[in-house]
Amino acid sequence: MSGSSPHTQLWREAFALVDQLLEQTAAQRESELQRLAGSRPGLHQRVLELLQATEQEQAPGWFEQGPIALLPTDAAPGDSALRPAQLLGAYRLERPLGLGGMGEVWLARRADGLFEAPVALKLLHLHLAGSTARERFVREGRILGQLSHPGIARLLDAGVLPGGQLYLALEYVEGERLDQFCDAQRLDIRARLQLYLQVCEAVAHAHAHLVVHRDLKPGNVLVGAGAQVKLLDFGIATLVQDDEQPPSELTRIGGRALTPEYAAPEQINGQTVTVATDVYALGVMLYALLCGERPYGAPGQSAAQLERAALQAQVPPMSRTALHGADQAAALRAAQRASSPQRLRRSLRGDLDTIVAKALKKNPQERYASVAALADDLRRHLADERVLATPDSLLYRSRKFVRRHRLGVALAAVVLLLGAAGLSSTLWQAHKAALEASKATAVKNFLLGIFNANGLDNPDGAQARRTTAEQLLDIGARQIQNGLQEAPEVRAELLGIIAGLYDDLDLSERAADLYARQLAVLRQTLGSGADARLAAVQIALGGAQAEGARYGEAERTLREALRMLDVLRDRDSSARAHALAWLSQIAYQTRPIADPAAEQQAGESLRILQDHHPDDGFRLTALLQLARIQRRQGHFDHSEAYFRQALALLQTPPFASSPSDLANARIEYGEMLRSAHRWDEAEAQLREAMALYAHQVGEDHVRFAVAQEDLGAVLYDRGRLSEAKPLLGTALATLRKLRGEDDLEWTVDARIFYARLLFARGEIDAAGALLDQSIAFLRAQAPDSVYLPIALRQQAERLATQKQWRLAEACIAEARRGLARFYGRRHERYDEALLTQAELRLAQGRLDEAQSLYESLQQAPPPAPAWLPDRWLYTQLGLARVALARGDAQRAVARTREALTHLLASAHPEQRLRQQAQLQLWLGQALLQAGRADEAVSPLRAAVALREAMDAADSPWLAQARAALARAQRARAQH
Repeated sequence: MSGSSPHTQLWREAFALVDQLLEQTAAQRESELQRLAGSRPGLHQRVLELLQATEQEQAPGWFEQGPIALLPTDAAPGDSALRPAQLLGAYRLERPLGLGGMGEVWLARRADGLFEAPVALKLLHLHLAGSTARERFVREGRILGQLSHPGIARLLDAGVLPGGQLYLALEYVEGERLDQFCDAQRLDIRARLQLYLQVCEAVAHAHAHLVVHRDLKPGNVLVGAGAQVKLLDFGIATLVQDDEQPPSELTRIGGRALTPEYAAPEQINGQTVTVATDVYALGVMLYALLCGERPYGAPGQSAAQLERAALQAQVPPMSRTALHGADQAAALRAAQRASSPQRLRRSLRGDLDTIVAKALKKNPQERYASVAALADDLRRHLADERVLATPDSLLYRSRKFVRRHRLGVALAAVVLLLGAAGLSSTLWQAHKAALEASKATAVKNFLLGIFNANGLDNPDGAQARRTTAEQLLDIGARQIQNGLQEAPEVRAELLGIIAGLYDDLDLSERAADLYARQLAVLRQTLGSGADARLAAVQIALGGAQAEGARYGEAERTLREALRMLDVLRDRDSSARAHALAWLSQIAYQTRPIADPAAEQQAGESLRILQDHHPDDGFRLTALLQLARIQRRQGHFDHSEAYFRQALALLQTPPFASSPSDLANARIEYGEMLRSAHRWDEAEAQLREAMALYAHQVGEDHVRFAVAQEDLGAVLYDRGRLSEAKPLLGTALATLRKLRGEDDLEWTVDARIFYARLLFARGEIDAAGALLDQSIAFLRAQAPDSVYLPIALRQQAERLATQKQWRLAEACIAEARRGLARFYGRRHERYDEALLTQAELRLAQGRLDEAQSLYESLQQAPPPAPAWLPDRWLYTQLGLARVALARGDAQRAVARTREALTHLLASAHPEQRLRQQAQLQLWLGQALLQAGRADEAVSPLRAAVALREAMDAADSPWLAQARAALARAQRARAQH
């Protein structure tokens, strides 16, 4: 190995020339290369290869998993022809791990028995002895010698082989690249973050020893046994230099040693490299690890294109990139993260978008101050604590429970934007005139700049005109992200304006983001003490969080605002009324019916507003909230009184100007009328609401879908299942598209009710799939939601049809506990669970237990023609079926006839088609078992006719009725 071939000499010349070229300007370098191409083409070719290595390979170092492409095909055998089992000093080679123009890496073991563990033996090519590569190699050994951490591949030995070749013996890591490991294992976001935190700990250890890695990327992170992460390749790492020490030749020449896909802007510009450089690379790693794509740069782009993107391109939020590309590609990326595209988007939106955005700031001063700070914010996210990063995108992924709609999706928001510009001079009337004028001008220029930016993004005027209100607001939010830092009060005001417009467009997630940023800006200028402006913004933030179903966080935010108002001795402000109204909505969603908090808070809010702020929009909110509370408690007269007050208010200024508020009130009024079994009136209110929304915002809108779902529920109650199905199915599809598959406030509820309809029609498998999906989500994300016991009760019914008794019993037991906790034991929801449990016991032949449960539900029927509760009907039917199972067919006939007679004499029997179908079926079966086949045929024909009108063609309920009718007809024919 000591001799030098012509090939070796040529490579030495090439390395020496490359060292010179790297110090020249681009023009000088191009001129020298042209000269070389004409005079020495062989050397020119090698120099080009090495310059390419500077761009593509020097950054990753030449210690990579798998072969490295830089090994020249004509490399001198004496320099690279190592063989397995060859002895090099104290090490015996086993197999190559990596080969490159700079050197080789072999799996080896010590041959002298000092230790048995395999090592990665890293060898520097002899022909590089006089180049900067040698200095880099020596520096890597010196740096690794300082580091001792379980997450960093250790330096075990270093030295010079007898032939003069430098070597490093490194801990051999048998593992898989971090990104490939995560994808292969289909790790979810939480599991990926746990592994990533190990990387952060290793990098933080290096930083604590004044070492900047400078080449962090998934290829330099392996996951080994026990999911232990190992950080590799400190080949271009540098020591954080003392200000008094000039940079070394290696630092100066190696300043361009980088991987373009992961390089920070300061690396690309040749500026000072600090720990912030590693923070940036970690941000790129985290971005790709979580969403499956890098923040910029398409595959196949050149290094120059990648560098330009890193310097100039705006990084899109991960949550948006997760849906990038073809549906199949997005689905694959999501599946690799144990998710669906929409669920992945929602898990990334919020904290994680915010954290990564901060790590990827182009200005190093705006990034996390340390890797430890980045890791701490990730740990806060995992613990569901508030992160410290100032959000730059969406705040806290949530689902909206909308109570106020003042704007349309497009034109109205544009009008408000222009209105904000025109009226901006009134925003700061309390300030000095000069300051007011300057701020007003800033707001006007900023808001008009949103439209200018839209024109630049869409030079085609027609395309620019098609920009939606949401897109315009997104432009504004992006522009304010880093703008107006020198004018915090203007920035805060603009954040509040755009947040309010987002809220008006039903985009509470983005509204919450901007309110939180507004609050952070105001705290910087006003401090953290009690202040009315801080309280007002905090209440707006709490409201947006509540609309997003983040009830615990919202309640904390709102109560903190109330404490601030208490300090200010504020008792009757509109801000206090707003906070109380939001707290009432939270209590309504999270506390048992018997808890008086929701009613007390809404009542106090209404009192303040009626006495002191009669034109405040929250007066309508408080009225509707009180109506809602009374409806749920079964006090329909009181509920209707509040609804009528609300509807009357909507006929008077200033409330009369909001068609969306009127439509929303009609939806809720229709829901109350449905609960009171006043279906004709309910249907009329809901159809009117749908017409209002269709005219105002179109049919592809959340509120239209909600009205559509409520109308479908009314038709379900009336037994018009075939009419209800397309309404409920379309509403669910719209909500899935607009709110996402796992939206707790709207989509999950719609999915559970649609499953109820499908089960009633006999589409049992389809119902089961929807219930399985809903229950899995609720257990994981909302175990305290009332929707879980509701879904579990339906699941118990479905499992009973498959004779999965043990699972069905577990579901109904859990459902009973949950419904009792939320509704109490005197509510129709709890009665429904008891009836389901009795049905289970009856189906299993546990007749005594079934009879006991049915008898516990017995009550006297109300006098005709009053409404006959389902509880009474199904209790009578259940006891009749118990009698039939015991062989007492005559008693079964008597009980079933009694129930059917009462039903037909009660209010609206023509609307109770499902109940009639069941009673007619069991009356016919009881008569048939009693030997009265002639009498059995008529009720069984009625049951079949009702089922044919309601059920799917392959419904087991329809098949059951037809089979019973056939038996009765055969029995009659035999007599």
